[in-house]
Amino acid sequence: MLTPPGVAGSLRRGRLNFGGAASILDRMEPQLAFARTLSRLVGLLRHSGSTIEEVKDTLRLAVTHSRERTIAFRLDEWKLALDGDVVPASATGMEELTEQLKAHGVRELTIRQFASASELIKLVRLLAEEAVIDPQEFAQRIAAQKLWNVDVTAAAASDPSPEPTAPSPDHLKVEHHLARVRQASVPLDATHALAELVELTDQHMEAGHAEAVAEVLVGLWRIEREVSDETIKAACAKTIERLSRPHLTRLVAQLLPGLLSAGRQKEYAEHRDAVGRCGNPGAAALLAHLMAADSFEERRVFYNAIVELRTGIPMLIDALGHPQWYVVRNAASLLGEMREPQADGPLARLLEHRDERVREAAAAALSRIDTPIARIALQRMLQDRSPQVRLHAAGAFAASPAKTATPLATALEAESDTDVQLGIIYALGRLGTPDAVQKLVRAVMPSNLRPRPVSFRIAALEALTAARGNSAMPTLRTLLTDAEPAVRDAAKRLIATTALAS
Repeated sequence: MLTPPGVAGSLRRGRLNFGGAASILDRMEPQLAFARTLSRLVGLLRHSGSTIEEVKDTLRLAVTHSRERTIAFRLDEWKLALDGDVVPASATGMEELTEQLKAHGVRELTIRQFASASELIKLVRLLAEEAVIDPQEFAQRIAAQKLWNVDVTAAAASDPSPEPTAPSPDHLKVEHHLARVRQASVPLDATHALAELVELTDQHMEAGHAEAVAEVLVGLWRIEREVSDETIKAACAKTIERLSRPHLTRLVAQLLPGLLSAGRQKEYAEHRDAVGRCGNPGAAALLAHLMAADSFEERRVFYNAIVELRTGIPMLIDALGHPQWYVVRNAASLLGEMREPQADGPLARLLEHRDERVREAAAAALSRIDTPIARIALQRMLQDRSPQVRLHAAGAFAASPAKTATPLATALEAESDTDVQLGIIYALGRLGTPDAVQKLVRAVMPSNLRPRPVSFRIAALEALTAARGNSAMPTLRTLLTDAEPAVRDAAKRLIATTALAS
């Protein structure tokens, strides 16, 4: 085996250049901190000897990390990737998580931003269980828990084809006319075939034949994208616009949950995109199905389809003024998931809504959108009655170019909710001003007068290291002899990570 000259030189000098790994670790630190916390939680539940307080403290840290971002864990053989970046071998502390993802046959695990404590502990309990033989079984167990902010893809997942059946006369007619459009040598041939397809579609719509209607719409959508003749392409576009009526789009959209549950991912994506191609009628159909869905699974499918298509934004902004609170909450959530900047003003006004559930949804949406208007609106909510709203307000201070940590420091002293306290601690670290750093140093050190929970001190330590990097080393070394084992372990880990990244 040949050794590259640069590496050979490093070997002769007895060392390797880890600059590349260091920069990756530095960039990935927020994701790595989340992964290590989740891994520790899995380990606490897997092995005997852990206390309820340890589990609670670690869960609180996991929830705090979840508020910062959506994170995707992907496992390829034994290589763990976080948000698409492979974790360097030098990064440690994720062994329990990696082993259990592998044991349960998980290819990808996505935890969305603002996942709740209930969702995270249910996920971790399932991960901590003994491995199942069938990888699909673990994904089904997760689905059965109805975790809105958790998605799992099994390693053996595939796109099974539907069982072959004898084609019906109606199917053959549709297929024939679509082929005529695709193979037309002159535009007039395509025009005649398209007219036949419109007539057939009207008949199927009247009879409520969703599959037949979908076959026409998806077929035209494919041809419009693939055909090279601009005249035929324009004729297909005109036909799709003619067919884009509420009854048709609702019929096609209603097929989406069934396609996904059958594992037919490619067909789901085509049907979804064809509905999206219908413009406002397609968006209205997806929203109507979302509001009317009876099951958690169906709501998730229609919600995801709207976000994936980024469709219906004007309708969603209008829905923020709807008299029913759950309609407003759904609209706010969707606009936040799409990070739609046009919605920041209407969402900011919802922070004064009388229903706490609406205020919380609006605050979460504004946190995701993160425009100057969104940040200013959230910063005014540090004293809101809802802990969730106060958390988002703290995050808004950290995201803004503030020159002082006084509002956050004052809020921390007055805050009684443990989760909000942790959120403010991490916000101070992201802010990183001199007074924020001083506040974190005081929060890290042990105090007999004001004893702090272990989770509080570890959060402050992580926030301090994120803010100061190498300059936090003296404080980290001091804590290597701390009375709390968890604080000592955190200090040791952060020293190793900071040294490698410097």
